[in-house]
Amino acid sequence: MVMSIASRTTQNKRAVTGIACQGCAFSPLCLDRDKVFESSNTEFLHGLKQGKPIRKGTSIYSQGAEFKSLYVVRSGALKAINVSSAGVEQVTGFYLPGDVVGFDGMADGFHVNSLVALDTVSLCELPMAQVDFLLSANAQTRRHIFSLQSQSMNQQQRFLLQHCQDTAEERVAAFLLDISGRYERRHLSADKFRLPMSRKDIASYLGLAVETISRLFSRFQASEFIAVEGREVTLLDLSAFGADGHSEDQELRLIG
Repeated sequence: MVMSIASRTTQNKRAVTGIACQGCAFSPLCLDRDKVFESSNTEFLHGLKQGKPIRKGTSIYSQGAEFKSLYVVRSGALKAINVSSAGVEQVTGFYLPGDVVGFDGMADGFHVNSLVALDTVSLCELPMAQVDFLLSANAQTRRHIFSLQSQSMNQQQRFLLQHCQDTAEERVAAFLLDISGRYERRHLSADKFRLPMSRKDIASYLGLAVETISRLFSRFQASEFIAVEGREVTLLDLSAFGADGHSEDQELRLIG
């Protein structure tokens, strides 16, 4: 069942700030009001909506649904899922606090993926009417939104390159480093964090078998690259891999 977000309009000069807003992709639009928005500030803040907490497993929108809003993750995590015409389900992305979701629906007005809460999630919603307003009202805000969309496309391109070129252990290392970097940009712990997604979700996203994910996590832990306790992961030493997760020495590869 798709969740209809019950939300309230954020009043001008009452934009919610604090830990949840640190590192948010839209924070320059909310917080740097005078410099960014000028006369369009009031319209933006009246249109931004903060929704009630959404329970784990709830669909925010479904594949093929009409595009109505962009969303920013305030807390929790989500996954994007695409189901092929043959009925094969593929996880296509994970979204953490500060990320913007919904760009997949902007091209032709319908969402390419479904978006599902991985745990309890809180979102800020920017309705399509406000997106249109921002794109037309102010060049600075227009560039910011286009920049966010470009970043999303670049992330997808890196993901595709990993699938085509990387070994299994390089994909897993790159995945962990990517999650670490994203938490760090949100002013959260980059060395110790909880993976909100299941091993099955990670396997689907990386194009690997669940058994391969489990084996590599075990080998990374045995090599003291990481420490794992349930879904809690501590990065101890992934220096064997570059910033993109690629092995810097062929002899350091773990799969044999």
